[in-house]
Amino acid sequence: MVPREWIHECIFFTNLMPFHIPGVTPCLLPIVNGDWDPDRKNNDLYRLMYDIYRERRGLGKNTPATLESRYNHQNSLFAQFGRHLPQVLYNTAGDNLYAARMDKFRLIDVGLFTVPCKSNDEALFLTAILNAPALLDAFRAARQSDRHFVGHIWRKIPIPRYRQTNHAHRTLVKLAKISERVAADVYDPNITEKRNRNRIKTELGLQGILGRIDDTVRGIFPNHT
Repeated sequence: MVPREWIHECIFFTNLMPFHIPGVTPCLLPIVNGDWDPDRKNNDLYRLMYDIYRERRGLGKNTPATLESRYNHQNSLFAQFGRHLPQVLYNTAGDNLYAARMDKFRLIDVGLFTVPCKSNDEALFLTAILNAPALLDAFRAARQSDRHFVGHIWRKIPIPRYRQTNHAHRTLVKLAKISERVAADVYDPNITEKRNRNRIKTELGLQGILGRIDDTVRGIFPNHT
């Protein structure tokens, strides 16, 4: 038995689609109101988990010594509670980049990277750019690793700040809103994540939306695409 407050909604890579987050993954974390539950060590299950980790953890010098330090390795867990909404999520590694807007706070797994935004329009703008084939082309031309996106995108590719007065930027916001509706409509919970991602991208392509997004993005940073 554990307190209900220990069950948190988390987003893993498996929950992330282009322009869409169809669901969450429930996770067990002894956190209440953004901090460790002071009664956690009185819970039988948690004591058992804590002891198992201590007995079986790796022996490397960089391996966290306790279960709690492993949960919050390099402050990756608790740093999330200080971020504001909305946010844009994208995968940290892989052959393709997928991004979606998150406007309700949820914890993020290490397989995802999160970008806090100043407004929903900025989040939509960045979601459109990150899902554009032009962005992936620019990344592949500038990448230093063949696997990891992480922060490399922001260091090497001239993604501009969102400007409401910029016509191309406003166009991407409108197209991203349409893309979110299309992605939600075609998502099928009965097929795999990979098939769903392909299904969404295919439908956006057939409707001409992805092409319009890509043309607009290529105009924003033409020297890199």
